[in-house]
Amino acid sequence: MAEICGDGHSLTMETGCGKSTILFSNLSQRHLVFTFDDRAVPDSSVAYYQGCPVTRLNRVEPHFGPTQMTVPRHHFDRPIDVALLDGPHAWPFVELEYYFVYPHIRRDGWLILDDIHIPTIGQMLRTLAADPMWSLEEIAGGTTALLRRTAAPALDPLNDGWWLQGRNAAEFPSFPMDLPDLTPGETVAFRSNEPGIRHLMFGWRPAESWGCWAAAHEATIGFAWRGESGAATLRMLAKLPAPVEMALNGAVFGSLAMTPDASLQDIAALIPAGLLRPGGPNLLRFRFPEPVWTESLPRWILGIAVGELTIEA
Repeated sequence: MAEICGDGHSLTMETGCGKSTILFSNLSQRHLVFTFDDRAVPDSSVAYYQGCPVTRLNRVEPHFGPTQMTVPRHHFDRPIDVALLDGPHAWPFVELEYYFVYPHIRRDGWLILDDIHIPTIGQMLRTLAADPMWSLEEIAGGTTALLRRTAAPALDPLNDGWWLQGRNAAEFPSFPMDLPDLTPGETVAFRSNEPGIRHLMFGWRPAESWGCWAAAHEATIGFAWRGESGAATLRMLAKLPAPVEMALNGAVFGSLAMTPDASLQDIAALIPAGLLRPGGPNLLRFRFPEPVWTESLPRWILGIAVGELTIEA
């Protein structure tokens, strides 16, 4: 970080603290730290940087408290040379910090985004890297992105301009305007090499060789129904480590009990007449009222594992 961003800075800032605070205190005349005061707990990050003999404490200006409160109310009295966002990592807290910091980063200044392997922060990096305001210069250690501020005008923080942002221009529309067709009796496979994965919309893990896990509190399959609106039978090759509630286009039509066997099994459920929308978008939702969680981090829900799906009219 020091090799890329250099030294001799007038003002730097970070959310969170630790080794980076020690470094910035030696690179900058004034370094702002927005973090919790955790000196009352073991392995305190604040105590760590304050107790390090090479920390230049006279250059460090701590602002203790939740960054969701301290950053928005801070008045930046000069342009920021380097900003490191490494505070709370849950969505949307990094975006919140960014909103109140980015207008103050000077041209050729630096924005450092840590822990980009977390999916929501990785999505934020994809947005920034495509924006004319930023140039992605380096990804250090596979988890830290360093972006340089370009000469492009800053996005007005009190206006709009989504159409001016690179990712929006490149990926519009992000939501599929035309869902893949599903015809009566057609079997859709959700294996990683099958076109059926286009039906997996929200809440799913990446498809594997056998199919796909639902991994959120609910998961959705989308399709354009090429049949009639009468009663139908939903058939799945699936396994259920926990009970599942099913809804079609917002109407709950049934539930499935936990399956004792660890392998995929044939499961069937009746879809009442009037729920399927002929020709239009249909959203089949699975909700998990008693979720089973994985033990390892990041923890995700073992909702339902689906290999294949068929709707028989």
